[in-house]
Amino acid sequence: KKDAALLAAVADFDVTYNQYGDFQDQMENYWCCRWLQQENVQTLSGVVIRENLVRLDQLPLVRRFEGLAFSAPGTAVSISIQSIDLMTASFSATAALVTQ
Repeated sequence: KKDAALLAAVADFDVTYNQYGDFQDQMENYWCCRWLQQENVQTLSGVVIRENLVRLDQLPLVRRFEGLAFSAPGTAVSISIQSIDLMTASFSATAALVTQ
């Protein structure tokens, strides 16, 4: 239970696993941004998961939008893309609640 070598190996595994996860997230963000740029996407739709966290419908991304602080889960939103930065694998956008 208290083998130092085993605990060190577990800690190293956790660090490496988290680094791979971060790299995967960065690659997914890059290719999503690349797709947005390539397809000249100006608007997206999404659904609030909780508070200001939105799952985008057309992309495998979940992102926070500050203007949606107290939106109920399941609320539909429209996302307007302002700019895309491939160097940082990010995009700036605003989200608005969809009224029905």
